[in-house]
Amino acid sequence: MRFIKDLGWSRLYHGQSGAFWIFSERILSSVLNFLCIVAITRLLGPIPYGNWAFVLSVTGILLATGHLGLDGLLIKKIVEAPDRAANLLGTVVVLKAAIYVPAIASVLLFLHGRPGVTVEERALLLILMIPVMVAPLTSSLLAWTNASSEFRKPAWSRIIANVIGTTAKLLALLAGFDIIAVGYLHAAMFVFEALLLVHVVGKQGGPLPWRWRPDLSDVRPLLRQSGYLFAATIFATLYFNTDIMAMRLFYGSYEVGTYALVPQIIQAIQLIPYALTLSTFPALVALAGQSQDLFHARILSLIKQLFLISTLVVVTLIGFAATGFELIFGADFRATAPVLIVGALALPFLFVRQLTTKIYICTNQGRRLAAIELVGLLLSIGLNLIFVPHFGGLGAVSVLCLVCFFTVMVSLLLFDQGNLVRRIVHHP
Repeated sequence: MRFIKDLGWSRLYHGQSGAFWIFSERILSSVLNFLCIVAITRLLGPIPYGNWAFVLSVTGILLATGHLGLDGLLIKKIVEAPDRAANLLGTVVVLKAAIYVPAIASVLLFLHGRPGVTVEERALLLILMIPVMVAPLTSSLLAWTNASSEFRKPAWSRIIANVIGTTAKLLALLAGFDIIAVGYLHAAMFVFEALLLVHVVGKQGGPLPWRWRPDLSDVRPLLRQSGYLFAATIFATLYFNTDIMAMRLFYGSYEVGTYALVPQIIQAIQLIPYALTLSTFPALVALAGQSQDLFHARILSLIKQLFLISTLVVVTLIGFAATGFELIFGADFRATAPVLIVGALALPFLFVRQLTTKIYICTNQGRRLAAIELVGLLLSIGLNLIFVPHFGGLGAVSVLCLVCFFTVMVSLLLFDQGNLVRRIVHHP
């Protein structure tokens, strides 16, 4: 019973924490995304899936570019000054839009007519710019609900959007439509989600988007505080997508498609640490300004939970890769199973990484976080250029494991001048 309690499942089950709702939404979203992946790989094959995975990697980098490191900071600011929420939200949306528009134009111009980029990839890139442009609105709405510790209704909104969107995508695939049609439905799902979140914020008495008023006096302080967080986000997003980019550089869409299942599965599993750490983020912000002892104690408790849960997930994932992977995805993906087994070893560090990022935000250590992520990016690029040409997917996923281990361990060692690690070592 103590073991189950340490995992935190009782808190999730009884719904006493926002983690229950975040976890519920994320697990359902991941299951639905998994069904889409299976349908695409089974009905369309590795090449269309390779095109899809490549475009998702590009849009992921774009989303990080417009992130500006502001999401976590925005939650922190709203918690500290809820009466200024409308001004903060308006300022953040304008700042993000000012980055997204030129970033999107630059990517489209760079890839237009570029040799090696397929017609399907170009079409999907254009379509998936729709959710990229909607992202500033959606992320800002979620920042307000998270800062207000309101997790249930936003979770339901995202569940509804995902269920309807996934159903439409699956029906389109079963009806014989191609990956382009799936792209249109995928984009429509994110637009619908944003509309539902606007409704939720209005019902909760929050500031609606048409009442958001950018405040120029907030621009410089926000950018100054978020600059390093923005850099850290960019560096981390780049090294998490370097494997796909390296595979696309040295191999074709087929090899990318067979490999891309692994990072997508690993990314989906991270919903667990995401839920646990996001739900506790407002409390961590408060503790960071109140008591270092309580702050460290809460971090230690979360690290323990994350390591225990990740160990169970690793064992389960390895078992699945060894026994049921080919049955689900088909013989074309037989070579992917060993890659997934190796990739599973990165999960304990990826779980803890969700926490280390947030505690660096809590303590305004964005500069140090950015430096760590930059070293991680350089390490990822260098190792991928060495490993991928010789070892393919196994090389790419091995690099992911090494870089995750490095960045997480360095983050823990450098946090609070090593005081946290000393407490971990001496913790009974």
